[in-house]
Amino acid sequence: MSFPQLSGHPNSIQLTADGTLLIKQTLRLEHEFYTMMEQARAMGALDAPGSDNALDERTLLALKNLNRLSRFVSKFYGVLTEGNVSVEALNVSEGAVPKTSTGDTNAKQFLVLSNLVDSFKKPNVLDLKLGTVLYDELDQACSENKKARMIKVARETTTGECGLRLTAFQVNTSLMPVTTPRIYGKSLKKEQLPEGIRRVFPVLGEPIPILVPGAASPSVGSSSPSDTSTPRFDGFSTTSSPWNTPISTSNTADSTTVSRTDLGLPPSILLPILRAIHNSLTHLHSILKDIEIRIIGGSLLVVWEGDQERAQEESRPQTSAASQSLPSEPLPDREKPKRKPSAPYKIALIDFAHTRFVPGQGPDSGVLLGLETFAGLVEERIKEVEGSERGRTEEAG
Repeated sequence: MSFPQLSGHPNSIQLTADGTLLIKQTLRLEHEFYTMMEQARAMGALDAPGSDNALDERTLLALKNLNRLSRFVSKFYGVLTEGNVSVEALNVSEGAVPKTSTGDTNAKQFLVLSNLVDSFKKPNVLDLKLGTVLYDELDQACSENKKARMIKVARETTTGECGLRLTAFQVNTSLMPVTTPRIYGKSLKKEQLPEGIRRVFPVLGEPIPILVPGAASPSVGSSSPSDTSTPRFDGFSTTSSPWNTPISTSNTADSTTVSRTDLGLPPSILLPILRAIHNSLTHLHSILKDIEIRIIGGSLLVVWEGDQERAQEESRPQTSAASQSLPSEPLPDREKPKRKPSAPYKIALIDFAHTRFVPGQGPDSGVLLGLETFAGLVEERIKEVEGSERGRTEEAG
């Protein structure tokens, strides 16, 4: 399983040989954040009945809030120092990953994190930039020119007004994923965000416009036996094959806009995923409003299954393992095992290079605004997909 790196510096993310762990270069603040999150995950032991801990009430409350947040953050296994460990030979069992590093203090350091897309057969992925501020005013390396540039970007994109920007996304077809680079999200205005969300969460069979550059590109749906390359993760493929050509706002003379209907999932499969994503967004918002933090330049990663058969199977109600050992005789309704709906998706906060805890300064209003905006867009998309499902049902009837 490769990792669809949709933004950031190219090739800045590596995977272990089996694809379960992700290795990325880190800075001090990001390392500190993940360390704090792991301390918060240990709250289960600290909060257990009869446990003896000397934490004051305020610290305990802060850790409890971070413990709630930890379900939306990749699990952190430790730090590697450049040159000390071979990633290919790394044993991926939890106890085998080094928790500390020694050696040259100037050597690059790398976080070892869980790979969020590892469990998906065909991951559809959205990288969503959160917040209204894109520069870290406490970062001494942030020049006035960079600050002015980031202020301009926020003002001219949906970042400043909506607290979010579609950074990049990929959606699968039966052949290969179609990746949309950041230029598309930067071009959108507030009123165009619903159209962007339609492209992020397309309904199979409904047309999605794709800009195919290059007059020599083969027709849509065709393939070349010699074309075995993999699309680059920044949205620009290593070939001109139309199924891995991004939606783009470029206006080149030799480009052709085509409508594709082979992207996305049927409405009956997409709806449970969208509803689950919306519920998780609401939950994440409720957690972050109680945490005094600033997440500058952070993103929300949304992953959902793009393989129709796998998505359909995993969207069915799941029965707990314990209930499977119950007697086969009919049970009264009150004793029947509860079947909880499931959906093949994950959402997680990522990119904490400029994240700081700010006691006494309240939550990050820009990030909260972005989550509210995204939740509203997903809710609107749910209504559209429900309409599409009703239409198909009526046609079938």
